[in-house]
Amino acid sequence: MQHAFRAFMEQIIDYAGIFPPASLSLEASIHNYARYRTGPEAWMLGRFICPAGRLDDLSSYGETLFAEAGEPFRFSVLIRPAFPPDPYRAAVKEDLQKIAAFVERHGDRVRVEALELKLPPKWPEILDGADPGKFLDEVAEVIEQARIAPVQPFYELPPLKAGTGMIPRAVEIFAAHRQEVVAGSGSQYYRSPALKLRCGGVEPHLYPTSAQVAEVILSCRDAAVPLKATAGLHHPVRHYNADAKVTMHGFFNVFGAAILAAVHSLEASTVQEIIEDEHPKHFQFEANSFQWRGFSANTEQISRYRRELMLSFGSCSFEEPRDDLRALGLL
Repeated sequence: MQHAFRAFMEQIIDYAGIFPPASLSLEASIHNYARYRTGPEAWMLGRFICPAGRLDDLSSYGETLFAEAGEPFRFSVLIRPAFPPDPYRAAVKEDLQKIAAFVERHGDRVRVEALELKLPPKWPEILDGADPGKFLDEVAEVIEQARIAPVQPFYELPPLKAGTGMIPRAVEIFAAHRQEVVAGSGSQYYRSPALKLRCGGVEPHLYPTSAQVAEVILSCRDAAVPLKATAGLHHPVRHYNADAKVTMHGFFNVFGAAILAAVHSLEASTVQEIIEDEHPKHFQFEANSFQWRGFSANTEQISRYRRELMLSFGSCSFEEPRDDLRALGLL
């Protein structure tokens, strides 16, 4: 296996089997995750994604799956959406209490490493011109005060149109919040906040345009904000899905575009071209490089920007991307 491919795919898939279109039961999903953890492609597997409200349903696995595992089960926990003017602080606290109970019950057999939250639908235009960073700061305070474990929070961006200035502004505001945390505000439990980009869903309108994806990637690159993706990235290369009646983004496209944009300081037009490319042969892995039509990144650069810029993607299937990679001869 090429070192570059390994670096590109390392712990890239956060498994979300209970979510559509798979919509598996929690029992089936956690057993799948346990099986993937011990399989030959376990190195591609990241965290198990579970809503805070479903953690208690995993109690019965404390003495079976969790106890039998050599390493802790890694979790990314979804916090239920709650926004101003609703009492969102109370909602976040309630879910954090569920997480605390889960961690206390299972001890070092589980590890909650990340939280996933949604930004308000109109963010950063919220609260009639009030400081949009206030929402982030207050959520950070609630998480810090819960003192459960050091966690990385991921905030899902609302759909923002490309070319309006809203995406760069949103990322810039978030970057200021992140900088305050990273620069040493005393946070011990609220670590390295990052953004989350929805790349698909059960309806065609949930798929962002290539221009939107490109603008988010470039804004995050320029502001030094890490990013994860979620939904719609079941396959390596962009393609039209006749059943869903939508063109689906590919994870080679999205992650490759981010890595090459960082390495080569690419402009929006080139990044968008990478995202729109539907030719698998244009995405090449050599022993120590990833290449796309004359642009390349070496293994060290791939590892760096997977760590600093494009972190992972949530997927309701681990087997679909794995099987596609096998078909391409990469596994």
